[in-house]
Amino acid sequence: MASAVGTQGGVAPQQRGESPLVTKKPDLASEKLLKELTELFITDVSAYDDPEFLQHVSPDFQWNIVGSFLGRGRKAHFETMKNIRQAHPDYHVKFLNISADVQIGKAKTWALMKITGFPEGVERESILMFSWRRDVQGTWARWHTWSCTYYAFTRFESYATG
Repeated sequence: MASAVGTQGGVAPQQRGESPLVTKKPDLASEKLLKELTELFITDVSAYDDPEFLQHVSPDFQWNIVGSFLGRGRKAHFETMKNIRQAHPDYHVKFLNISADVQIGKAKTWALMKITGFPEGVERESILMFSWRRDVQGTWARWHTWSCTYYAFTRFESYATG
């Protein structure tokens, strides 16, 4: 069995019949990095042009909202997010929690957020789950996003009266 130490994070299980995805020591450095990248991806559209940031987003990643396939490719996603930000200057994200589950070669991060300003007059809570893979050089790259949103109308009358 090849050792994953130094390239996959954590400590590879030795020949004890354990799953190769189990780590014995928490990979705190990867957990911290992935939480930071999750927050940056959601809040900073200027990072979308940063080559250092781009290495952490697979060029052909997919995104879904509650099981509906929305698209593939970081370029299309970044353009969509830039357009939303430009069209809705009051769009604001407040993070309630970001957590990570890091295993050998793969990870998931979850961001629980409160979002205002898009759509206008709506306050919503949203959960994003990012799936990450680690390449052979040891770089974490996001390859899938899943989202679920709960809406709470703060100005319902604007929708009822037009």
